[in-house]
Amino acid sequence: MEKSSELGKDILETLGFKILNNGEELATGKTKSADFLVNFKDKNLLVEVKLKEPDSNEHKHREEKLSAGEIYESNDYNHTNSALTTIMRNANRQIRASLENASLQNTVDFSFLLFINSSYDASLRNEQIINELYGKVNLISYDDKIEKPCYGFNHSLFKRLEKFDFVLLVNFLNYENLNGKDRNTFNAIICLNPYSDKYKLVESLAIQSLNSNVVYTINPMKEIEKENAYQLDENDWEKINQRLEKLDLKYTELEEIENFFYYLSPRIQILSRKYQKHLIPFPMNELKQFTIRSEILNEHESE
Repeated sequence: MEKSSELGKDILETLGFKILNNGEELATGKTKSADFLVNFKDKNLLVEVKLKEPDSNEHKHREEKLSAGEIYESNDYNHTNSALTTIMRNANRQIRASLENASLQNTVDFSFLLFINSSYDASLRNEQIINELYGKVNLISYDDKIEKPCYGFNHSLFKRLEKFDFVLLVNFLNYENLNGKDRNTFNAIICLNPYSDKYKLVESLAIQSLNSNVVYTINPMKEIEKENAYQLDENDWEKINQRLEKLDLKYTELEEIENFFYYLSPRIQILSRKYQKHLIPFPMNELKQFTIRSEILNEHESE
């Protein structure tokens, strides 16, 4: 059993899932397929497990600096990360391949991705994944200075991950625990797919009652319903795309910058009219994380 599957199995069992197929991985052929079939509240769920670890060279560099008593600094942006997007798309293909198996088609009720983030900058990776899944950007109202998330501001990756009813993000609280004996020290975030045709069924399954390890569930539709979030829906995007079709694709670098703001402007205009507020988007944030190591505290991190 591969490292990701072994770790995934431990996490699933810790969260309360029962591993079917005699507790073993599902058989796979030439085409990569899902890892596990599990049961929860009398429902069968197909699971693909993905493990994201830090770059080996960067990890070596980090260890050298910490061992020398120096401060290690990591930084990245809180939006698109092509490597993470590729991992999720590959997982979607593997779930799709498994569902083409006739023996599983009548057995599986739901399917999801278990994404294990074991990197020391896992909190940043989680934010990147969530923003990418939902096309989420934070907006602030110029009128009352209240900040809220806006779902669908960018194109949502969940639309393309049609085989995932939800994504379960697992973040290790201490990176070193991955290779140690204590694998229960993690937290998890459930990301419901609002584009899934089983969305209401998954919501009623009360996945969030899995275990205390689950920190919270992201349910955009409820947030929007309670007016805790904004949304650019399909009708809004249709209006935006109509504007985009009028743009001339042959332009200079200066015109390209102007067209970018022209593209951005319709989204803000539509949202501001829709919610009767003057809304301003937050730019991509470069998040920095500093780590030090001491004899008293093994590691201390701050952002």
